[in-house]
Amino acid sequence: MASLARKVKSKVSKLNPFKAKREPSPSRSEVTVDNVVPVGVLHEGEEGLGIRDSNKQDSRPAKHTVPDEVDLRKAVDNANKALFSLHSPGECTPQAADAVEPTTEDAKSTSELWEPILEKVQIFASLVEGIGNVHPYAKVATSILLSVIKPVIAQDKRDKSITDLLAAMDDLYDFVVAAGRIDYMDEDRKELLVKMSMQTLECAYFIRDNARVSNFWFRAASNAITGTQIDSHISDFTKAFRDLRRRFTESGVVAIELKLTCLVDINTNVGLQNLVHVVQGAGLKSSKSCLEGTRRETLDELKAWINDPDGPPVGFLLGGAGTGKSSIAHSIGQYFKPLNRLGSFYCFDRSFGEGRSPNVVIPTIARDLADWNSDFCKALVNVVNRRRGLGRSTDIEEQWEELILEPLKAISLVGPVLVVIDAFDESSSAEGRTRELLLKCLTNCRTEHTARLPSNFRIVITSRPERDVRVAIGRADRDYLRSMNLDEKNREARLDIEPYVRHELDPDEPDMEGTLDDADIRLLTGKAEGLFQWAATACRAIRDKPAGFTLKEQLDTRLGTILRGGPSSLDNLYRGILAHLFTSDDPVLMARFRSVMGQVLCASSPLSIGSLQHIRRHVTGGETDEITLILRDMGPLLLGVYSPTSPVLPLHTSFRDFLTDVARSGEWHVDLVSGHSTMALGCFRVLNNGLSFNICRLETSYVSNRDNPDLEARLSMHVPQSLSYAAYNWKDHLATIHPLDLQRELSRFLREKLLFWFELLSPLKSVNRAAPSLEAALKGYDEPGSHPSKELLIDAISFVRWFAVVIAQAAPHVYISALPFSLTSSKAHAVLSRHTFWVHSVAYSPDGRHIVSGSSDRTVRVWDAETGESILELSCGSWAAWVQEVAFSPDGHHIAAAVQDSTVRIWDSTTGEAVCEPLQGHEGPVECIVYSPDGRRIVSSDCRGRIYIWST
Repeated sequence: MASLARKVKSKVSKLNPFKAKREPSPSRSEVTVDNVVPVGVLHEGEEGLGIRDSNKQDSRPAKHTVPDEVDLRKAVDNANKALFSLHSPGECTPQAADAVEPTTEDAKSTSELWEPILEKVQIFASLVEGIGNVHPYAKVATSILLSVIKPVIAQDKRDKSITDLLAAMDDLYDFVVAAGRIDYMDEDRKELLVKMSMQTLECAYFIRDNARVSNFWFRAASNAITGTQIDSHISDFTKAFRDLRRRFTESGVVAIELKLTCLVDINTNVGLQNLVHVVQGAGLKSSKSCLEGTRRETLDELKAWINDPDGPPVGFLLGGAGTGKSSIAHSIGQYFKPLNRLGSFYCFDRSFGEGRSPNVVIPTIARDLADWNSDFCKALVNVVNRRRGLGRSTDIEEQWEELILEPLKAISLVGPVLVVIDAFDESSSAEGRTRELLLKCLTNCRTEHTARLPSNFRIVITSRPERDVRVAIGRADRDYLRSMNLDEKNREARLDIEPYVRHELDPDEPDMEGTLDDADIRLLTGKAEGLFQWAATACRAIRDKPAGFTLKEQLDTRLGTILRGGPSSLDNLYRGILAHLFTSDDPVLMARFRSVMGQVLCASSPLSIGSLQHIRRHVTGGETDEITLILRDMGPLLLGVYSPTSPVLPLHTSFRDFLTDVARSGEWHVDLVSGHSTMALGCFRVLNNGLSFNICRLETSYVSNRDNPDLEARLSMHVPQSLSYAAYNWKDHLATIHPLDLQRELSRFLREKLLFWFELLSPLKSVNRAAPSLEAALKGYDEPGSHPSKELLIDAISFVRWFAVVIAQAAPHVYISALPFSLTSSKAHAVLSRHTFWVHSVAYSPDGRHIVSGSSDRTVRVWDAETGESILELSCGSWAAWVQEVAFSPDGHHIAAAVQDSTVRIWDSTTGEAVCEPLQGHEGPVECIVYSPDGRRIVSSDCRGRIYIWST
């Protein structure tokens, strides 16, 4: 590296103790300690500064060599005091930046421009090897620069902009490398090192991808790449490196924005609202990444492929259950995200059912890419606006062609762009048609489509090696697709599991009591046999210990039998943990376990313990919190069991697979058919009890959902999770044939709650679910003849198809736009239209067979609760006889009404005949009326505050 002394304006020579020397420039003076402008304090007589005599000649050719580690450490250790006598950014000397003269100014060739920088970048990568969040970027930047610069040097191309850029890079790296002991730097400067490495990597991408363009070195100002001029980009990089250099010596460190060639200031949403099949929450999660320092071999191999512009665009990462595929996927995404190279990250998850189906993955990726890159966004908007129906299409091949390939043709990408699709095997069953089509698109079975992916566009797909995936990979062109099998990297996994186990069972954690000795750690590691999921589950079982137990005691209690046995497996581990938690020979307990777990596994999207219990209570009617009883100790196997509001789902898909496969789980087998039955009945009962008019308490009907700023807050306040889940997902739980109890709940839903359901779907952005859900319900009536509910379903399907758009725009428009313009013969219209004015009160008969309603049209009506037909019309006669409230007698034989003409009226509920003359005595409109429990008295009240008791 260059001397650890600083350069000065008196033309101090920059000489390198780790590199063969060139002939010194005659204009440069001999270097001494006295003529160095320090950033710290250099004391006279200090040894080991690494300064070579500039008068010595060396005829050997210059080489790109990484310095010997011993020599490097010795040199930088001796110079450590020079920089780190000042430990904080505020104590550095800002004049040092002004005193630097870049060596590139005197360079006579491209080689002299580049070689010093390359060498310093290599040295820097060596210095930061022990700093986890810096080294990966420095390492890749070094690799790319080396591959890029060799042909550039061979061309001997140079110009003013490139010279200035190289001067800025040389100055920055010379300053940082001179620091030596980088691991001693304060955290603020270490953060700058990360930015520095990332900026270098981005610059390398830019030069690599554009040096191939013939007019890159002979360009006019008008030549542009990705919408901005080449010189402008080079200038941005130069300013960025100078800014980084300045911030190393300024007081305080502020956030630095990398000058990237990918534009991310996306404000355009016009047209993208038509992409209805977009999933939220399926993206990158840093908590799922690999433990730092593990899976390095696999990650390095993936990075090398992603950064190679000549590599195949698609890569499959295969492996069995528990081999760490998802952790590697999240780690590679986490690496490229800060570089703004992660275009999209999408996780399939069987716990979310249709919400993560193959139909939604491509629109979601397209929307992510639009948020990532402004040029892609504009191209996508043009495509969607040109074909309005495309955003609602479920044709996967059409989605791939129009939403991904077409916009990509309109842009030029600099550097790699990464899309990650995790857990493809959880997309749907291997026999599913949509999965087959998605696999064809991704593996280039239709060459005219996917072969047009840009050369630096990369798609990483993780999956178990299921048959359809293996067949598709086998048929794919090797120039288009590569695959890596983690099952073949078992040695790497075995070596990395031990540090993972030690980290998870760290005795220094505050909730840890006691320690495990090395023998225990090695035993756990050996039993894992390279399966990270085995190790993760075992560690959770040990950590999730009752009060008063040490780690060692918990290990012996929960896993002793497994550890003392022969070769283990995930299934054996799951079986052993369940046997420790539950008494398998107790039939009541096991029935409850299967029922509760069936409910958990059947949920279309994960529900909290509170929501699961709310739905369950509507089915069982019991007061016992069975959900909590079963789930509260299942932390080693389930997520979300320690909070009443966190979603509950299996810790790993392999546990779901274990429970649902009777051949694997045996006595622990969970029947999903029973679970769906519980959820279907519970959903309809939750809807029938929870839906109401204007459920979000909206204050006006003149504001659309999109323009209502507090709509989400109102949803959270007034709509519990169990109700929103039931509204969206009841279709997923229907059986082929509706059982009788479900038919009764469905009939009530259609007659009483249908419009309220449409209203709720609007703020949930799920009106598109209405018609498919109603069609699924219609299929459950197998009898060939007519059925009242079948007629209501057919009518409701027609209604929502006509008015879905207006309902989706604003919830109140169910009533003020859709209903008034529906056909008067519509069942939805007819249910509310027999009265000609406001309905003030409704009441059920005691047997639930009839409904009575009172209206401002001076009538009382009796309805058949099953069919919705009007049976009786009871007139109050007087022009002032608005009916304020109605009530059935406890035996159901009579109907009483509170009327605004100051009377109370009573009719026979069967014949409609008046039982007596209107009861008079009130001196103002009667507001309220109620029967006594034995039916012998009627109590009424009026607006003047008087209460009357009448004998029947």
